[in-house]
Amino acid sequence: LGWAWAPRLALFFFAYSAAAALATGLSNDNPPMFWPPSGIYAGVLMLAPKRLWPAFIVAASLAELAADLVFYQYSLAASVGLAIANTADAVGAAYLVRWRHAEPLRFETLHQHIVRVLLAFALGPAVGAWPGALTLTSVFGGEFGHHWLSWWIGDALGMLVFAPLTLLAVSSWRQQLRQLAAVQWPEFGVLMLVSGALFHTIFTRQLPIAYVSLLPLLWAALRFGLAGVVVFVAVLSLFAC
Repeated sequence: LGWAWAPRLALFFFAYSAAAALATGLSNDNPPMFWPPSGIYAGVLMLAPKRLWPAFIVAASLAELAADLVFYQYSLAASVGLAIANTADAVGAAYLVRWRHAEPLRFETLHQHIVRVLLAFALGPAVGAWPGALTLTSVFGGEFGHHWLSWWIGDALGMLVFAPLTLLAVSSWRQQLRQLAAVQWPEFGVLMLVSGALFHTIFTRQLPIAYVSLLPLLWAALRFGLAGVVVFVAVLSLFAC
């Protein structure tokens, strides 16, 4: 493994733990319906050499156990089951993305593999949803099918939003963000505030104009490019929680 990767493993551990704590604080559901750690986990495995995957799996499992035991106060058996399920999610998605593609995925080449990435984000959580739903059924009771669907949606959304953000943060965020001119940053901030207010008004009052919420996203794509859209979607998804 080498000591060179030790700081990255530690950073990954704390990022996963912080995302789990954030999901806990922002959601009224237990377990949360939106799980950002799945995106961080899958994104890191897409970037890391496969020989280092076991080390990152251990780090993620320890972070998952800590989050489940501290924040959710689950039993140790339930926490182990959820750690296995989340690992199945991330490993399944990353393996599908890296299948027949030896090189780690980079943010700059994300658009070249978009179909494979979207398929992986759908199928990976579908694999992990089986042990995840089984664990949740044993902890909370209820219907297995309901827990399976909730798990799949929450982890798939987490990957869709936070895996690209992880690729951006690890790969080339300085270069990507330099492309935004200084005069664009105030515009980006205003767009975020307006979009947050718009989303809140539409969805809390259940107005029949949900499609209007796509307009800020379109504006972000036209003005700030892919990097701006990734950050924009991640921040708004947290507001939506």
